[in-house]
Amino acid sequence: MPYKHSTSLFAFQAGAPPTLTAQTSALGLTAGVSPIVAALSEAAVADLFGVSVKTLRNRRATGDSPPYVRLSRSTVIYLAKDIQTFFESRRVNNLRAPRRSEETEK
Repeated sequence: MPYKHSTSLFAFQAGAPPTLTAQTSALGLTAGVSPIVAALSEAAVADLFGVSVKTLRNRRATGDSPPYVRLSRSTVIYLAKDIQTFFESRRVNNLRAPRRSEETEK
C-alpha cells in the first residue's frame, strides 16, 4: 500500500524562488531566461516510489536515490528529469533463457 503524502509539484525559474505549479503561468518567460523546470517534493517522490519519506532519506544517504537538490537544511526536492532518468536506469528487459525442451525442439 503506497504511503499517502502531500504531493507538491514545484516549478523553478533561474534566479527566482520556487513556486507552486498553479502559479507557474504567472512567472512569464522572457528571452535569455532559463525555462521553468518541474520538480517534486520529497513526499511526492516517496509516494511515487511507494516508500515512506524516512526510507527515501535512508536511500539518499546510501546513494540509492535519484539526484536531489537541497534548498535549505530541511527542504529537499527532486527534478522531474532526474526521476525519469533514475527510472530508466533501472529498467530491466526480461529476456529469459530458452528452456532445454525449447532448445531440443529446434
